[in-house]
Amino acid sequence: MSRQKIRSIAARVLTRPGSMLFARALDLGLKRHLPADVLERLIGRPVEIAVSDWGLRFRFVVRSEGFRSIATPAAVDVRFVAAARDFALLATGDEDADTLYFSRRVVVEGDTELALLIKNTLDAIEARRLRSVVRRADRLARRVRQIHDRRRPNLAIT
Repeated sequence: MSRQKIRSIAARVLTRPGSMLFARALDLGLKRHLPADVLERLIGRPVEIAVSDWGLRFRFVVRSEGFRSIATPAAVDVRFVAAARDFALLATGDEDADTLYFSRRVVVEGDTELALLIKNTLDAIEARRLRSVVRRADRLARRVRQIHDRRRPNLAIT
């Protein structure tokens, strides 16, 4: 089985549980920081975060009780696509969203007004502790990726 086929299968299998974990993390780390008017405007608006280099997609929607994962791939109002490292740079505040957007390292598809609401809200939230956690997770993910790349078996068919 080719590496691309394995990656495709893994991405499909991991989307739902990954989305559930991602939505729960947003509930715990972000919901309390969202102003009530912003939360109200986000309710019922499906969002997808696509991590291009890992082949992962996290789909969620905001409900009155918090963030919830969704399974339907075509039912998103806005999609953000970037490499894992670029998402980490955004989350830690080490890189500006506009810079990544205009350099095409972050691609936004769908409702631009919703995308701007999300971007401006995240820019306004001062979350040093969250950024610290993201930095640590990013370092750990890079180490895991390095170990994986060193130990990756040669999947080429001869």
